[in-house]
Amino acid sequence: MIVTISKLTVFGLEYYFADEIITIGINVLLVFYGHPVIELLVVMMIVPFVLNCVQYWVQDNVLRGTDFIESQKKQN
Repeated sequence: MIVTISKLTVFGLEYYFADEIITIGINVLLVFYGHPVIELLVVMMIVPFVLNCVQYWVQDNVLRGTDFIESQKKQN
């Protein structure tokens, strides 16, 4: 369930901010102009790795819950 919600959230954000994301992507990739191998490495390996780490970190924090939830579990 959390994966479905996160995918829908990411889709919504990408759809809403599509123009800004494209502009940022073009500006970032201009740094690697003339170096297609480095550009491919960044686009296919580094960026997905970093974004997946952030996504898993956020999901882990959501699934773990808050201190309030933990205190309620201990009381029951």
